[in-house]
Amino acid sequence: MNPEPRPEHQHNFWPACGYSLLQRSPQGWLQPTPAWLAAWLARPELALVAESCRAEIKLHEGLAADPLRPVRPQDLAALKDADARENYGHFIALRDALLQAGLIRMRPIIMTTSAMVFGMLPLALALNDGGEIQAPMGRAIIGGIITSTLLTLVVVPVIYSYLVRVKKPKVVAEGGSAATPLAMPADKD
Repeated sequence: MNPEPRPEHQHNFWPACGYSLLQRSPQGWLQPTPAWLAAWLARPELALVAESCRAEIKLHEGLAADPLRPVRPQDLAALKDADARENYGHFIALRDALLQAGLIRMRPIIMTTSAMVFGMLPLALALNDGGEIQAPMGRAIIGGIITSTLLTLVVVPVIYSYLVRVKKPKVVAEGGSAATPLAMPADKD
């Protein structure tokens, strides 16, 4: 009994969600691109209307040109319409939260590593009778955990950022234009 083949586009059952504008990280997670953020700016909640003030027009055009640009609180406060101020505030909060998600993923890794290291300290310090036999194993476990954590959080990302700098792939958006991938730490020249 062979299953029916699935069409290639079946995973994108809702084209308006912008799935095709996202890119995958090396871990396989979806990451926002400037093109995806620009698609959010085209939503009716953030679209310009006839009553839009100059500050709102300037903010919208600036974000449309560069969705990753910083927005000062004064820029939001200059908007006369309270609804527009709230909608842009939500957009900026969403954007910043998505871009900072990588830092949040590091916290559980550090917590797990420190729990393992502190759990192995009594074994490594040989605090009980006959503990000197098991102490080398405790030290090896602590050294291995710390080494693997440093490799995972520091060495591998640095090597990857230099490899990406050499060859940057372009993400092709649904309309056929190439979206710029998010900047890596090594991209800052």
